[in-house]
Amino acid sequence: MKGAARRKVLLWDPLRSAWPEFLKEYFEDTRASVSVFYDSREVLAALDTGAFDWVFFNAGEVPLALSQKLKAARLSRPDSRLFGLPGALVKPLPVDHTFKQMPELPEFQAVLAEQLPLPPKIRILVVDDEPEIGNMISEFVHGRTGPAFEVHCEYNGRDGLAYLQNQAADVIILDIKMPVKDGRVFYRELQKKENAPPVIVYFDAVHEAELAEMRGYGNPAVIEKGSYQSALPEMISLVKKMVYFG
Repeated sequence: MKGAARRKVLLWDPLRSAWPEFLKEYFEDTRASVSVFYDSREVLAALDTGAFDWVFFNAGEVPLALSQKLKAARLSRPDSRLFGLPGALVKPLPVDHTFKQMPELPEFQAVLAEQLPLPPKIRILVVDDEPEIGNMISEFVHGRTGPAFEVHCEYNGRDGLAYLQNQAADVIILDIKMPVKDGRVFYRELQKKENAPPVIVYFDAVHEAELAEMRGYGNPAVIEKGSYQSALPEMISLVKKMVYFG
């Protein structure tokens, strides 16, 4: 994928906690960059040189100059987000959510999915030779708003690529084993396109070799069939994450 905007995430971690590793794991399947700072002066300098989409902090005391800077940055950019982590003194900052303890990744993803500034409608392209997958997703998101969902299904990689010649998708859910043109070839060809949508590979553990090959072309998100993420609520949270962070 080329040319897409890259989201910027800032973590201010004076407590030197486990949050840097946690956030890097969460964002590793996206194009987001995660910058970690331990000193308030470094945070001030970073905010002076550029805008950040999301800011996380766990400081028990926030210097006045930095408090004013964080507040101004949050209020001047309605789509940005500010999160307090365990140990943070959040008042009087306009935080969007405060985590009281280190969450598990599924809980963290669910919370963040509700904070994402998303488009009014998310267009999902499902490329899978089993129609049940697309049907289940369509039924699960039917009638939803804020955002609404539009689900289109193609049943092999060739038809999926043909669809994208004239239609747009915000995210693609992709099977690996398909007739005509499989997921590996589809993904390889997709990565050559400008502003290709993010991809979530829905795969079976027996296809680890094929997945490894695909990771040679890019960095797709992954859902293993039968894992907790294959449950529809978690899958839709991941869809929202990939739409925003790419």
